[in-house]
Amino acid sequence: MFNRVFYTDSVINEKYFDIIKKYFETGKIDIYSSEEELIKQLIYAGNLHKHKSFKNEYEVRITTLDNKRQYGIEYAFKEIGNVVKKVLILKTDIMGIPKGTSFEKLVDEVIIGPRSQQNINILQQYICSYGLSDLAGKLTMSDCPLR
Repeated sequence: MFNRVFYTDSVINEKYFDIIKKYFETGKIDIYSSEEELIKQLIYAGNLHKHKSFKNEYEVRITTLDNKRQYGIEYAFKEIGNVVKKVLILKTDIMGIPKGTSFEKLVDEVIIGPRSQQNINILQQYICSYGLSDLAGKLTMSDCPLR
């Protein structure tokens, strides 16, 4: 569920590129059971890829491969800015318990993206309203320049 992002300027050197190239050349998939499974894995990997200019962020993303409810998360649909989006709802009160810790200790830092219009102070107040004051203190604004 917690996955490190990989940073490259091209996917040509990534293992998924070789898998797809072989599939188009031969029609064979060696490591997945079906085309559907290959596509699911590609979408999953796509969510974990960012351009190398962001590599200093050392980002970890919360991602799942399917729509199954997992320990501490569930899916929901939310209207955000007049657009309906599928989101993960984190149950921070129980996340971390299997590892003998709290959710706040699982997160080292939360970086707000350089194009975000989110006010950091308001977001900190929002996080504190859920009893996560330690997490609120871990928010920073990205200093990554965009091209």
